[in-house]
Amino acid sequence: MGHERRMTWAGNGQLVPEGARQYFACRKKPVQVQAFVAPEPILIETLEGTMLAEAGDFVICGVRGEHYPCKPGIFWATYERLDDFPSDKSGE
Repeated sequence: MGHERRMTWAGNGQLVPEGARQYFACRKKPVQVQAFVAPEPILIETLEGTMLAEAGDFVICGVRGEHYPCKPGIFWATYERLDDFPSDKSGE
């Protein structure tokens, strides 16, 4: 027939076409990073080029000193706060 695809068993026990992407479960390593909330739209030089962080987005400083923007919903689903945000009240 000429259009037959070879099949292989995936790690999850399913039969998939040979060469197909096979996803597996994994977890991010517990790495501590620093972040701040962008007070206004700012341009950030990232490893992938210049990106825009909109007001309210988080700007994360990665483990190698790289910076990148992150939307709040994704940030809070991925990270947890380890300390309090700095107070913007003088003298406290």
